[in-house]
Amino acid sequence: MLHINKEIGRKIKTKRHEMNYKQEFIASELGISQSALSRMENGEEDISVIVLLKLSKILNTHISYFIAESLNVLTINTSNERIKLIEEILSKNEKLIEQHVKVIKQQEDLINELQAKVARKNKKIDELKGNHSSRKYAK
Repeated sequence: MLHINKEIGRKIKTKRHEMNYKQEFIASELGISQSALSRMENGEEDISVIVLLKLSKILNTHISYFIAESLNVLTINTSNERIKLIEEILSKNEKLIEQHVKVIKQQEDLINELQAKVARKNKKIDELKGNHSSRKYAK
């Protein structure tokens, strides 16, 4: 059940009470059962635009009376849903970033280890070259 249905239903009921109309009268004018009108007023049933137009005539009010604030509520709910979705996406992105940072750190550690190995091998090569050079001069 949508919140907008409850809001519109509440307004129908309020306006009906202001005009001192019984549910039976309104239902009869709309060509629906009294129980169907009751479900609409309680927000338990969707209300078509045609029914709202008929209601606005019967209750001597503009259709915007029923839907103006309700559309704002719907917009707010939609905005809240978007915000929640964005928050979920951001949270997932934060987790992905954390995982990437871990992988990058591991790769940096591996690079440092490899650089240390290369430095040791270069030192060994230099030592071997030095030993080779000193043998040349010794001859």
